[in-house]
Amino acid sequence: MGKRDSAKTRIADCFIQLVVESSDPRERVNVTDIVRHLGMDRKSFYRHFDNAGDLVIWIFRSELAEMLSDEQFDGFELLCPDPSLNDQYPSLPFFASAFDGDADLDQGKYTKTLCALFNGKLEYYQRILSFPCYLDFYYYLLSLFEPAVHHSILKILGSDRTMRTSEINFLAEYHTVAYIGRLPYHFAMNRRALPEDELDAVWTYTHDTLCSAVERLSTPAHAM
Repeated sequence: MGKRDSAKTRIADCFIQLVVESSDPRERVNVTDIVRHLGMDRKSFYRHFDNAGDLVIWIFRSELAEMLSDEQFDGFELLCPDPSLNDQYPSLPFFASAFDGDADLDQGKYTKTLCALFNGKLEYYQRILSFPCYLDFYYYLLSLFEPAVHHSILKILGSDRTMRTSEINFLAEYHTVAYIGRLPYHFAMNRRALPEDELDAVWTYTHDTLCSAVERLSTPAHAM
């Protein structure tokens, strides 16, 4: 790890600690809190991050990219953010998908990995995804994942079937909210870890329903 990454990790660890230990999780931990705790000046923070929101994103994206480098994802298609998003971390993959010969989408390994990421910092993500002061991160996740789901729809369609653009956009938005929207609901309502091992049989449910919807709404390409 280089000095820059080491400094970013130190800032990130401090932020996570402050979020978890905050006596009032409704109050957002800000840059002033971080630099005061670390005894650094604000310029040092801004050499690494644009703001606290950027830091929240980096914590998520850097760990997820590292997890996706595991050999279990060999042969998976790894997606980086859509260029239209002008994402701060365009080279870090965040989404992994595998398709069989019939264009069926298999997301089991990826979804379990995503759950493991959130469970690994459970109290931190419970607070980040449960309280309105960090709502910008939830909206970031929606904007990040929607193009990936859109991409999956196009892969499912292949070259033999087609759908109206409005239908594709609707399905992408709907299934992104179904996929990502579960996180704040689960953490806010259940206050416990996301289940990992006991749901092996249903990990691909969201994507199975996406495949079914595409099959039902699409038509042969020559019929349009």
